[in-house]
Amino acid sequence: MRTKAWWLAAAAHVGLLAGAAAGRQADAGAEERAEAPAASSASWDGEPGPAREVWDRWTIRFEAAAWAPALAGDATLPGGTSVDVEDIDADENEIEPTGRALIRGGKWSFMFRGFGFSFDDEGRAGASFDASDEISFVRGDAVDAAIDIQGFDLTAGYTVLTPIDDVERDVRVAFDLYAGARLHTLDLSIGVPGGEAAQDDGVWVEPIGGVRVAVDLPHEFGFDLTLDGGGFPGSDASSYSWDVTVAFRWMFLGQGVGGLEIGFRHLRMNLEDGDAEALEFDGALAGLFGGIVIRF
Repeated sequence: MRTKAWWLAAAAHVGLLAGAAAGRQADAGAEERAEAPAASSASWDGEPGPAREVWDRWTIRFEAAAWAPALAGDATLPGGTSVDVEDIDADENEIEPTGRALIRGGKWSFMFRGFGFSFDDEGRAGASFDASDEISFVRGDAVDAAIDIQGFDLTAGYTVLTPIDDVERDVRVAFDLYAGARLHTLDLSIGVPGGEAAQDDGVWVEPIGGVRVAVDLPHEFGFDLTLDGGGFPGSDASSYSWDVTVAFRWMFLGQGVGGLEIGFRHLRMNLEDGDAEALEFDGALAGLFGGIVIRF
């Protein structure tokens, strides 16, 4: 699907940029790593344990995961009527790719994250609706529906508060404020299996702002909580969204270089192209995710 192709291209591009940055840091950090004393996360000697984010130098953290969101909400195609995605059997959980790259140095941080969602299947209409001026369904009719949704965030953040920074117990809590942009893409098609279909797509970009709570704990554990929202009330196209993500990680490999992560994300979206009879989606994607974490 086009969604997964775009996602793989974006991930490859970010990987190349981050790889180049990590390469430039390797020589500079080699001597420091060689001289650093060995220490566990439970034992402090003036240096942070492996799980604790290294706040006084630049680091890159990659998170590659599988997300299992369920789609909910209402969709409308040009000339058609609003239909609940449950009524076209598009509300089942799908396993989809998602990921994040977090670059941090001192109090500054930069984050890129994205996902791709794709549904393409046949089902039975759960209610009567019009896909367009020429295509109508009644309850029980066979329906062929395809929905592709992508989302990408690019933000910059700054640590404004560190209420807990306990070196002896290897615990740190930091609050970041961040701002940036979010891009949404939507491709929607509803039709008769093997016959004609109504289709439309759109792209929306909006400013976002939010807060991130980063917590480092002993024994290579930690978690992040991010809350953000944004919108763009344009005349030709408008979009609004808010997002809640919580992620727990365990950096148990190679002195905090690698580990596992599990979490939950809920993304709410309202996307319109501005016309009275045009593409519109008012809904959400929400579900668990799990994957690997690598830090340079």
